[in-house]
Amino acid sequence: MSIIKRFTKDYLNYLISIILPALINGIAVPVLKHLLGPANYGYFSIYYNGALLCTAISTGWIIQSIYRFYSKSDNKAQFSKLAISITARYQLIIILPGIIFLWFFNHSVLLALLLGTTVFVNAMQFAHLAIAQSSFLSKKTIYSETIRSVSYILIAVILLLITTRGYLYFLFIAIIVSYSLSVFYLRKQTKNLLLSDDSGSAAELDFKGLTRKFFRYGLPLSVWFFIAY
Repeated sequence: MSIIKRFTKDYLNYLISIILPALINGIAVPVLKHLLGPANYGYFSIYYNGALLCTAISTGWIIQSIYRFYSKSDNKAQFSKLAISITARYQLIIILPGIIFLWFFNHSVLLALLLGTTVFVNAMQFAHLAIAQSSFLSKKTIYSETIRSVSYILIAVILLLITTRGYLYFLFIAIIVSYSLSVFYLRKQTKNLLLSDDSGSAAELDFKGLTRKFFRYGLPLSVWFFIAY
């Protein structure tokens, strides 16, 4: 496939993967506002945007580094495993203090744990999505984002139709499940691709070395994302 055809194909796939979830979320907003009321939905939005901000701080530098270094890696399977491991471990830097702060702030251990889990699964989905995109699995991003968006609205609406008491818990449970489903799908797709990759004989990478490499490249970008958010 020529570079022009590849670019056009991936461009259209990525465009769909952005537009389709946006349309689904556009439908979800008035539905959830109708079920909860504007004030309650706005309260949830504050917490959720706070979780997204934490994800940007803890993961933005890793995601941008995956995009930068994946194509240059000789051992893509090992690179992917280490990138996922870096993503998972470094969430603790943000999540643990965040859980303690939220517990002190709103006196709800369950909500603090749900928000911490939301940041974790959000970060893991971003990392798997970056690996899939770097592997030229652009069509898979459409499926993963559709799975995430559709499962979120379905689970949220079903739970809220039962009762709106504890709505914050229900909404974050829906987010956690939807992102987890997307991660499982992307993990399966990238694993199938990397297992068929013959580049495994290349020199091994190490966790600390790759982390330093990611940090040097990604830190300025992470700061920029934080300011933008």
